[in-house]
This record gives sequence, structure tokens and C-alpha cells, in this order.
Amino acid sequence: GNHETHGRTPPVHVFRGTFAGQPAQIKVTSVVGHVFSTDFPSAYQSWDKTDPKDLFSAPVERIAEKKG
Repeated sequence: GNHETHGRTPPVHVFRGTFAGQPAQIKVTSVVGHVFSTDFPSAYQSWDKTDPKDLFSAPVERIAEKKG
């Protein structure tokens, strides 16, 4: 589909689409040098037991990355 790319490092790609039935502007980029990572709690870790739409309202944990 159509998208724009903004000339930053790393670049930001902008797509127009829908989210939850509403028009949305979606921005995608990458990061370099993580300080924290994020993950869902263990109750949401099983692909067989978790409905993906529940992840939109699930809590998120911040985890400090180990040095090295």
C-alpha cells in the first residue's frame, strides 16, 4: 500500500489504515540501544490460551535490560 517515510535515523514509516474500526495513522520505526524492554505478564504468554484482542487492554511490564 501507500506509505510515507520520514528521513530520520532510524526512519519512521507512516501508513494510513484502520484500527478498531476507525481511520488511523500508523507509524512504524525501529530502535537502537534498548534500555528497557516491555512484555506482557506470564498470564498472557501462552499463544494457545490468550485471545490476541485481550492484549490491547492487558497490563505491560517494563524490564531493565542487562548490561553487556
